[in-house]
Amino acid sequence: MRATISIALFVMVLIACQATLTAQGPFISPACKRNCNVSDGSCIAAEQTCQVKLDLYNTYMAQLSAGVTMSQLPQLYIDVLQPHYRAADLRSWRFGFSDRQPANNATTDCSNTYFNNRSFVDKLRAGTLTDTSDFSWLFHEMQHFVQCTRLGSRGAYAKMWFDQLETTFIQNNNLATLHDRMPMEGDADATANTVVGATNGSRDSEGRLFRAISLELLRNHQIIPTSGAIASITQTLQLITARVTGFSTPPTIDWSIKRPSQLFAPAAGSGTNGTELQWAPNEAGTHQIRVTVNNASPTNGMSRIVSFNVLAAGQLPPGAPPPQDVYENPTVIPKLQQVRLLVTVQRGGQTATAPINVCVIDNETQEVYSRALIQRGLGTFTVRKNRSIKVIISGGGGFRGVQRIVQMGEAQQQITITQSSGTGPPFCGIS
Repeated sequence: MRATISIALFVMVLIACQATLTAQGPFISPACKRNCNVSDGSCIAAEQTCQVKLDLYNTYMAQLSAGVTMSQLPQLYIDVLQPHYRAADLRSWRFGFSDRQPANNATTDCSNTYFNNRSFVDKLRAGTLTDTSDFSWLFHEMQHFVQCTRLGSRGAYAKMWFDQLETTFIQNNNLATLHDRMPMEGDADATANTVVGATNGSRDSEGRLFRAISLELLRNHQIIPTSGAIASITQTLQLITARVTGFSTPPTIDWSIKRPSQLFAPAAGSGTNGTELQWAPNEAGTHQIRVTVNNASPTNGMSRIVSFNVLAAGQLPPGAPPPQDVYENPTVIPKLQQVRLLVTVQRGGQTATAPINVCVIDNETQEVYSRALIQRGLGTFTVRKNRSIKVIISGGGGFRGVQRIVQMGEAQQQITITQSSGTGPPFCGIS
């Protein structure tokens, strides 16, 4: 932790503790008030000693803060971090650069923190911190602000600092470890560690904070409820829009569509960053549209599926594409590991025209990439690169089942499988 006790302030504390001093003037801070009986000399002396310490504290903080430009946290940081500091309003915390303290030191004076690292302060003002150690430093000092808020006043915070310093010094007078052994420092360290862990999912690939991801779907500019209710539509062109907020950098948006009795198939988005999908349902039944949103960081993303009940009424718009036999694996494969396998099924020397069950499975791990009913003897499947893949063409309809092993590499492959007349396994069931 980049924070140390100021030697100058500590020496003043020792003087205050070891000498019999009287506060200047009649004023005693509420933090030092003990409601002493006028005849209780020891109580009055304790009040005055406490006030002397607070006067020294105020003197030190006055020189530390002189001429310092103070700033508020960027709104993004307030939005992301406020839930982790519920005991204080982060809009009230201020920070600035002050080099009247040891290098790379930070001093928190209740709601004001002074960092002796100009680069750190500049990045914090701009909201461009990226290093975990910098976030840890920030979160530590912000917890001191929380401590002061809980105590109710700057004077009470200063008194706590003095009290813990003296007690810790009495327990062990090692100045090298004195600061870090104070209970308030242990609390700040623990909070910093907790918040660093809790905000890992709110940082992009460069380490910057971003707001919580929000994904909202609209159909023809009307918000689609998140209740999962099925909307009835006709077979006409639909405009589906993904409204995404919360990323610090533009996200990637992937669309896929599941037609009746099929698996999800990739679909091409349009608009800015692929936020729009123009979709013309080409058959009656329940269709599902899935949008997956990802940031550059692999830990940050979300997806949503919406279902539509497509009515038989209506006509396809001119130029609407026919159904596509393109099938996506039911499990998620990272994009860098994906490769396409194109399968053509032939019967009697021609591409099959009847529906055929096809299973695509990892030959070693038995991971099921797809179980699909292809309609016209052509199917495109997503599998993992550099894997041995088992393709099963199910028997039925007067043709024998076929099994084929394909060794995938880095590039797309295309294979042709021929079914012969007859009956028998293997079989591929559609779940």
